[in-house]
Amino acid sequence: DLLDPIMEEMKSGLSNLGAALEDIRRKLTSLEEKTNSIEGRIGEAEDKLYHIENTSAQIETELSNLKSECDDLENRACRSNLRVMGILEGTDFRLIEKFLPAILGEDTFPDKMEIQRAHQALCARPKEGERPQSFIIKLLRFRGKERAMRRARELGQLTWNNSKIYLFPDISVELLATRKCFNQAKQTCHERKVNFALQYPAEL
Repeated sequence: DLLDPIMEEMKSGLSNLGAALEDIRRKLTSLEEKTNSIEGRIGEAEDKLYHIENTSAQIETELSNLKSECDDLENRACRSNLRVMGILEGTDFRLIEKFLPAILGEDTFPDKMEIQRAHQALCARPKEGERPQSFIIKLLRFRGKERAMRRARELGQLTWNNSKIYLFPDISVELLATRKCFNQAKQTCHERKVNFALQYPAEL
């Protein structure tokens, strides 16, 4: 019976080892459950993120469309407007009605030229020596604006009260940036004496 103590010690060791293994098994099971739970949450988070990304892309598309529509509405609302550069600060607004016929000629407007309103562009008042603010003149009829622009191109340099005057269509910043993309093509047309026009609304 010399082996009895050894056997008892081995049994005790095996029992302790079994308990340790059972504890490890329980911990592994718990870890597996937690891992599965984490994987499930990650999957849910990925699904939500995918949904958010799709929603964000849709919102960006809708926002871009809304901006385009707003820009289109702005330009349509301003299609009868003239932007006039060069009018000196302090000019009496009451002179504006006489301004266009004076620099373009009375025959430019066979019918009576009707102005809905005129105002200076919304920007900071220029300092002394800086370029004066532009004037916005809204004509009652689009054809009046077209006649004014056509006549201005025919006459070339315009002057009024010893100041150089420039007439431009009143268009949005976005449309102006788009039109600048055609500067090279416009220059080529000028060099080859090809008549052209960038009209609005049109697909650019």
